[in-house]
Amino acid sequence: MSAGDLQTYDSKEEKQQTFSLERLLRIELLRLRTVEQSMSELFATRSDFKFFIVAAYEIISRINVVLNNYLIGFHIVSLMTRKTARPPGNV
Repeated sequence: MSAGDLQTYDSKEEKQQTFSLERLLRIELLRLRTVEQSMSELFATRSDFKFFIVAAYEIISRINVVLNNYLIGFHIVSLMTRKTARPPGNV
């Protein structure tokens, strides 16, 4: 083998190593993009879940208000329509 052959061999090996490194870097970049995409999907899911929780809280609050108003109204009506009044002081 001559010096020129060794030089050619070294440059071919360097090119292969460079190509392998570039390929590995591309693969890692794709993995990072995949992780980034799944993280953004996770955050989107979390925000959808937060929206669902807030909406459920609003619905439950409104149901609670309606039930409270109904119970207050029912209590007032029952007090107004009670036939016998209790004498004061007697429990």
